Amino acid sequence: MKITPVNCNISFQRIQMKDNKGIKIFDNLKCSSDSRNFDEQNVSINPFARYNYNNYRIEFKNKKRGLTAQENIGLYPWTDYLFINNMDSFYERCGLGTCMHLINIIEMLENNINTIHLNALPTAASFHAKFGFYPDGKWNEGLSENIKELWLYAGDEFDDLASKAKILLNSNNSDTLSDEGNKLLYKYLRRANKILSKEEQMNLLRNSIHMKLTKETVLKNKDYYNSLFKKYNIDYRID
Repeated sequence: MKITPVNCNISFQRIQMKDNKGIKIFDNLKCSSDSRNFDEQNVSINPFARYNYNNYRIEFKNKKRGLTAQENIGLYPWTDYLFINNMDSFYERCGLGTCMHLINIIEMLENNINTIHLNALPTAASFHAKFGFYPDGKWNEGLSENIKELWLYAGDEFDDLASKAKILLNSNNSDTLSDEGNKLLYKYLRRANKILSKEEQMNLLRNSIHMKLTKETVLKNKDYYNSLFKKYNIDYRID
């Protein structure tokens, strides 16, 4: 596996990584957006506190609008853990949420972390699923309520999945409920990505749900992620 910053015929400089007490973080990163009203975005990453080397805030800023997006992440390479918290884009449909995920992938790969974790809001679960995040909920911690939502309110185009949801809700096999529920929910979200409007996709679930993106998924679909790096002028490629 080769992961290198590259110059893809764009005007920005290559991404430089720096070491912060054993954690690799990017330096001088820029990206673009989907909106012509935005200048290029300057992206920074800084520890929450002077002696806190695990928790960082990532901020997107541009000259016209100031702070446009931000998120907090926890980086724990020695326990193979990257957690996203408080992911906020202050302007909708500008691609900044996608850019935040791309930057998280850079941090995952550069720090040799296998999984990115987040708690997805009901309104954002389909967006994360489109990017490759897979539901990782517990049956008795909100997952069953989301499966019930699918059974009761999914449209006709989801009838086959609603039937499977009903079977799960009536099952007594507690050992497999979480795995089967997550698998069914992923199919639901991914189909919704293809056939529903963005507004409709925001009303699929009742509860927040834990989701994860694995390095295996990223490497398997590297052409997709590389196309996004290129689209948003982030000077990085997975080879």
